[in-house]
Amino acid sequence: MYDALLDTVDRLKDVPGKKSILLVATGRDTFSKHNYDQTMKALHQTDVPIFIVGMSQVVMLTQENARPNGSEIDFLQDENQMKTFAKETGGFAWFPRFSGEIPGIFQQVASFSAQSIQPDLQPHQP
Repeated sequence: MYDALLDTVDRLKDVPGKKSILLVATGRDTFSKHNYDQTMKALHQTDVPIFIVGMSQVVMLTQENARPNGSEIDFLQDENQMKTFAKETGGFAWFPRFSGEIPGIFQQVASFSAQSIQPDLQPHQP
């Protein structure tokens, strides 16, 4: 997750206009070369809001009868990190408990995105 966020922020730096990142994840990061502190430092140097749909609660509920991949404490820590990413970048984070909540969340994401780019929708002056 950390490497993906940093790579995406890097790719967006030369893109003109307002932009944002939508991250759909559990928050569990086991493969990144970068860590939380490095990611936060880089995110503080950008103006790209991050909108997060945290899937950890859906995964926890799904895994109740299966062998868990992490403890509840791990998932809570992951959620806390994702909330911080969203808050510190001017974005927002959602943590649905059931997959049926996801379509409504994506409508909210679209609404946030439309509101954030509205000022850029100025008529072109010849």
